[in-house]
Amino acid sequence: MNNWQSTTNAPEGQSVMTRIDDGRGVRNEAVLIRQGNLWFSGEMYMYYTPTHWRPLTQVESLRKQNTRHYKLTKDRAGGSRMRGHEAPTFYKF
Repeated sequence: MNNWQSTTNAPEGQSVMTRIDDGRGVRNEAVLIRQGNLWFSGEMYMYYTPTHWRPLTQVESLRKQNTRHYKLTKDRAGGSRMRGHEAPTFYKF
């Protein structure tokens, strides 16, 4: 798939595959969401601006849907534990 486009026309509020592609080569490929001039991965702001984007493939969309988020919380005894599932599940496609 080679339908990379300039991020100047990237859709807002949608998960897309992004990358930086300039004179130094291709790097920082990631699934990000654009909000205005800012780019986010989940709730985390990215301190760089990608140069190109493309729609997610079906496999990338499934992988994103199956990503689980965990919160480390304190239990009553003061120890830490994962909230929700016991252990993360990793998917290979």
